[in-house]
Amino acid sequence: DILHVVDDPSGTPVNKRLAISSLFENIPTHLAINDVTTVSANGNINDGGVIAVDADSISANLALSLSDSSDTGEIKIVVIATEPAGSYDVVLTPSTFNNGTDITFTDIGDACVLVWLGSSLGGWNLLTNIGGTIG
Repeated sequence: DILHVVDDPSGTPVNKRLAISSLFENIPTHLAINDVTTVSANGNINDGGVIAVDADSISANLALSLSDSSDTGEIKIVVIATEPAGSYDVVLTPSTFNNGTDITFTDIGDACVLVWLGSSLGGWNLLTNIGGTIG
């Protein structure tokens, strides 16, 4: 697919064409998040940009880990989508976390947004936190 582009840097319009694949080749894939991954068991949440946690049938604290990323600027959104069962919590432990050691979520709607800035800048950095307790 090709887009029609009018280039006019000096007041003299020139028609050009641009392949859509070329338009998006330098935009990082983590700019737009179009994938939602639902988790309901202990494990790593590296895959997916948005993590919806289904915690209504857990029988112990749900332990989620997040490994270091190789993509500076990667964004991870974690949302507790169902009320955690009983008195259990969801505990997210990034391997390199600039703001502490972990985040504990206790209620439906608790959420956080993290960005990977690289190991030299603290690893995963918390951009926002709703209801989570930083440990």
